[in-house]
Amino acid sequence: MKKFIKNNLIGFILGAIIFTGISVYATIKVQANQIEYNTTTVADALDSMYQTMFSNNYSTTEKQVGKWIDRKPLYQATIAVGDLALDSETKVAHNIANIDFIANVFGVAFTTTGQSVPIPFYNQSTQYNMFIVADRTYISVYNYGMHSRKGVVTIQYTKTTDQPITN
Repeated sequence: MKKFIKNNLIGFILGAIIFTGISVYATIKVQANQIEYNTTTVADALDSMYQTMFSNNYSTTEKQVGKWIDRKPLYQATIAVGDLALDSETKVAHNIANIDFIANVFGVAFTTTGQSVPIPFYNQSTQYNMFIVADRTYISVYNYGMHSRKGVVTIQYTKTTDQPITN
């Protein structure tokens, strides 16, 4: 009888500890819609970013595609970067005026065999890799190991001349 009571008591104590731990975890868990930056929640900012990224709204001219987490208009332009030299940097002036903040940069390279390769790209087995660096004046595509004909890069950014959108 003592063993039965002792086992039940230990089971009860362990259950209480586990339940308390779960309750504490549940009360301190924070959701993305509860975190704010200025007046935008992180959840809203992520939704806007994903809608923009997957909207297929690509153009070689500047287009307003949404708003950034600081509520400033978010713009996007796609730039042809030309031939991507093997094992080197291809640097192209994007000619976009008044860039304040670069929110995202991504692209695609077209190989000599007709394949499309996303940028950034990394192949662990071959060590081939491509990545993009962008600043307020240039886009640089670094190509190591990929035989590419040409590439395009899409850049998303805010501008110094804009104020936050209030809606």
